[in-house]
Amino acid sequence: MMFDLFVSFLILKISLTYLHTVQGNDVCRQARYQLPLINKSLIGHVIISVLVNDNDECQLRCYIEPKCLSYNVGPHIVYRHECELSDSDHVQHPQDLVLMLGYTYIGTKNGCSSSPCLNNATCLSLTPTTFQCECSEGFTGLNCETGKSCRDIKTASPHAPNGMYRIHPDGGHSSIWVYCDMTSFGGGWTMCYSTNNSVNPKKEVTYNERRLYGTNGYRTNCNHIQFREILFVDELKGDQAFFTYQFDSSLVPAENYQKQFPGFWRAGGVADTRYNYELLMCNTNFYSGFIVTGHFYYCRKRCTLWCSDKTSPFFRSATSSRAFTGVAFNVNGHRPLNSSLISVGLR
Repeated sequence: MMFDLFVSFLILKISLTYLHTVQGNDVCRQARYQLPLINKSLIGHVIISVLVNDNDECQLRCYIEPKCLSYNVGPHIVYRHECELSDSDHVQHPQDLVLMLGYTYIGTKNGCSSSPCLNNATCLSLTPTTFQCECSEGFTGLNCETGKSCRDIKTASPHAPNGMYRIHPDGGHSSIWVYCDMTSFGGGWTMCYSTNNSVNPKKEVTYNERRLYGTNGYRTNCNHIQFREILFVDELKGDQAFFTYQFDSSLVPAENYQKQFPGFWRAGGVADTRYNYELLMCNTNFYSGFIVTGHFYYCRKRCTLWCSDKTSPFFRSATSSRAFTGVAFNVNGHRPLNSSLISVGLR
């Protein structure tokens, strides 16, 4: 009884004086420890291992470390005990609580046991019911659910499914809805638009929940996505083609409209791999959108000049000219074409 009162007093005293800085704010941590489990140890989650005099000191160290959700205390080692602080607990990882003679496992009641933090974020337990997520680089949000691109989300969560996600491509606090293709050619594609006619990716940037991905009118803002690969999807046939920049540098659409890029793009998927390909990101009266074409031997294309190329494959939406209506997917596009439906994504 006296021991419990002493520990309670000690923790109360520290909670009044010891502050953790979390995302620029000072917060007091409260810890509530559960009953000890004798001859048990949580393995695989230890973040700090030190020698201490007794259990009280190990408990104190766990309290001071905001990532600590549980701890193991080992047997005597020359009048000292091994103290192992873990950033998880037996609720999140019951399979990792194993029999280990001489050890005692003590968990905490904490808001992290439900694994609320996403994308490899670290969960900091503030009180028995509240938590703060310490996000990995490139992620933000209460649960670190928002990355800069679908590629970031795929990298952090390899098994993430296809679907709508929130991202913040410019690194700011504002976020946007995008459809992420997490399966095609390794996944991580931020899908920019679906269209059966013309499109303006520089200005048509607002997602409308009534116009779902894969239907005409789906749009989102890809202007700040860093990429070096582009994906075209024929939504009617299900065919897909992607192109990888042969330079290691990344591109950002907002900085590269109307530009011609050095080097070529390598094809994958259903695209004819015998060609070197060119990419243009256009915002002109004649043509707006992303266009990939096979390189025409005597002329590099511009947004307003397609070199009279009547042989190589095109991947494009419609132009403002009647001479180049319709949508091209893996066919020569220097002519009018039928209306079809394509989607374009970046990675």
